[in-house]
Amino acid sequence: MAATAAAATAAAPPLATARLPTGLLVRCVSKRDVPFLYREIYERRCYLSHGITLPRGGTVIDCGANIGLFSMQAAQELGSKGLVLACEPLPFTFAALQHNVAAHSEWWSSQQQQAQRQQAQQQQVQTQPAPPTDPDLAAAEAEPGVRAPQPVEHQQQQLQQQHAAASLLAAAAAPIVALQAGLGSGEQASADFTFYPRAAGWSSMLPAEGEVQADMQAFLEQALSSPLAAAAAGLDPPTAALGCWLQRWAPSWAYAAAGRFAVARMLGAAVTVRCPLVSVSQLIRQHSLGAVDLLKVDVERAELQVLRGVEDQHWPLVQQAALEVHAADLGEVLRILRSEAGFTRVVVEQEAALAGTSLHAVHCTRH
Repeated sequence: MAATAAAATAAAPPLATARLPTGLLVRCVSKRDVPFLYREIYERRCYLSHGITLPRGGTVIDCGANIGLFSMQAAQELGSKGLVLACEPLPFTFAALQHNVAAHSEWWSSQQQQAQRQQAQQQQVQTQPAPPTDPDLAAAEAEPGVRAPQPVEHQQQQLQQQHAAASLLAAAAAPIVALQAGLGSGEQASADFTFYPRAAGWSSMLPAEGEVQADMQAFLEQALSSPLAAAAAGLDPPTAALGCWLQRWAPSWAYAAAGRFAVARMLGAAVTVRCPLVSVSQLIRQHSLGAVDLLKVDVERAELQVLRGVEDQHWPLVQQAALEVHAADLGEVLRILRSEAGFTRVVVEQEAALAGTSLHAVHCTRH
């Protein structure tokens, strides 16, 4: 049985710190979630595929922002004139989101300063006079089949490459507005959420514990299929090694029992927290949005509530959508996206790491 909101603060672990491959330090509730999230968002670009792009100066509504990795990615691509509304209901995860939004802003500024220094270095090299010609090098160049080293040219090429990379960082990132709220249909102002301190990414307004357990079990089995899959799923090496050993050598009953124990432990110490709700249409009105270039929805079985919170007059403003959808609601979600939302291209897929789970990715565009 989940604990009550009064026990939530005591049950939640202190925020951990993880370093992204970019060098940015982020706060998180479940440290094991971060490598998986980074791979999915930054390397696989799971929300920005199948024709979905982010225009400079555009607007993104991030429903289920978690610790903010996608919001940060979107902010970088939208540029200074863009806007990201990052919505996360749970107070523990929201605390990490708030910290990461501020840390990202500071980190991105430092990247800009580094880019400016690289540009200045390039300009300095380009304006330097050519060095005097070395007669020996000139003679070597004149010999057939012999090419003398060209240190200055090589240096200029390196700086040009650095300049190209620095140009990508030259523009300021879009502001990220962190909102402590879940997304709903607009019919209620708040709801109870189940929070899993050891598996924060699986927390939900509609927990459906049997489905969560089955999905997590299938996810772990996929993760233990190889060391590479284990690393991509964020399993620490000792846990991955033990799981792979059990999968290969232990009796099937022992392996199954170990899997059930691991899932039960990850879902243990759950707490119930009352969180505020808003609808997409309420956000559009409150922030006077003329367009929503991407509606990203990853809300653990509450996808239908989010879509029902978009009023008819606001669907034409939503240019693209990227959702994680559970199988039980997939048919109705697709009907809404095609008929009510009017998306002309709707792509459904399930990545290999989630094979056997009820989770599907849906990408929608109007072209």
